[in-house]
Amino acid sequence: MKAQAQLRNTWIIGTVLLLVLAIVLFNRYQLKKKLQQQKELEKIRNDIARDLHDDIGSTLTSINILSKVSQNNLGRDMHKSSVILENISEQSQQIQQAMSDIVWTIRPDNDKLENMVVRMREYVSHTLECKNIDIVFDVDKDILHETLAMEQRRDFSWFLKRR
Repeated sequence: MKAQAQLRNTWIIGTVLLLVLAIVLFNRYQLKKKLQQQKELEKIRNDIARDLHDDIGSTLTSINILSKVSQNNLGRDMHKSSVILENISEQSQQIQQAMSDIVWTIRPDNDKLENMVVRMREYVSHTLECKNIDIVFDVDKDILHETLAMEQRRDFSWFLKRR
């Protein structure tokens, strides 16, 4: 009887220790997973910050320089000033588009492939219609519900900018 009680107590203690060990290991797993997610989010934030700095920072610097050159030439050479102001206007449009691309990329409601298709149609239409090129854009409707990660959207936007 005493041996049975001791065996039962040993089983109970062993079960409790295994349960505690399982809980500790599960919590450790969740913590590692959360830390990995935070690292991924930090990488994405750093990439966005780099994109903002590279694209927008350099364009703003160029606009600033061109503005000063235009001011200096305003009284002397109206044609040169006009060309510089046109350049400033083009760069302003580029920076506006870059900001729009970055904001579009990070918005979570744009994770559906359907939204990417809309974006692609806009880009192709904007790029080719001014050259009087007709386009046919055919997409398999079955894939429109698929989702894209923020990095995939960013990579695609980067690809479009480089074309």
